[in-house]
Amino acid sequence: MFFGFHSVYEDSFYEGIDKAASGGFRFVQFDLGVPSFGLYNLPETEALKIKNYAEDRNIGITLHGPCDNISFFCEQPAVKKGITEHYAAVIRSAERLGARHLTLHLGAYPSYKMSADGERREEYNDTVQKRLNFFANTLCENIGELVKRTNSVMLCVENTGFDGFTMLCVERLLDEYGILNLTLDIAKLYDGQMRADEKQADFFYKHYDRVREVHIHDGIAGKGKHQTVGSGSVDFIRFRDFCLKPDVYCTVEVRPFEAALRSKAIIQKLLA
Repeated sequence: MFFGFHSVYEDSFYEGIDKAASGGFRFVQFDLGVPSFGLYNLPETEALKIKNYAEDRNIGITLHGPCDNISFFCEQPAVKKGITEHYAAVIRSAERLGARHLTLHLGAYPSYKMSADGERREEYNDTVQKRLNFFANTLCENIGELVKRTNSVMLCVENTGFDGFTMLCVERLLDEYGILNLTLDIAKLYDGQMRADEKQADFFYKHYDRVREVHIHDGIAGKGKHQTVGSGSVDFIRFRDFCLKPDVYCTVEVRPFEAALRSKAIIQKLLA
């Protein structure tokens, strides 16, 4: 198993690499939503310096896209263009860093809610379906633009915000783009009360061969996710096969670093 830690609170790429090495991790995943890890303006010479620094310490680099305020369902022309251009710059820098993969959240799509006593529901449901088809096409166009710009770095879609519609969209993406892969965040298979979403679990078993990364963290009902492994209700044993795949990197998404170390020790024992 390849374990890495999710770097959020570190002040530089070098600090993240040093911590990964000191903690016995095989790689570090930099969160590009952190200002100090923004790749869009990283000079090529600095990217090469960081890459060499990591290689000298036998630490791999992976990346988590700046996804919390970006949606690939966006159809507004100027914003859509901005997202594409921003990610094009991110991908260029990711490849200069020698990053193994870049994980993406797809973002939210517009929801069209109706009052419980709404009239002509069937007619409006037809309208909503047409609009959802539009946003599905928009998503495929936007992700397609990223795929075109990718050479060496792997793109992985994470199951953040997955629902029935999103999974249909991702299935279409996997069919259209053979180089696109998946990140399974095990804790995000559970809702806020820590009940497993069986449809989501079935989706990942169906596409088992496309999973290239697993996110490791626990969840506690009422307190949320990204908890220390063993402190919550996530059934890691159930999804053990994903973690043991030889082509999968396991990212410990627990902060701060000391909690990531504890989580790594616990998950290694659980999955041994």
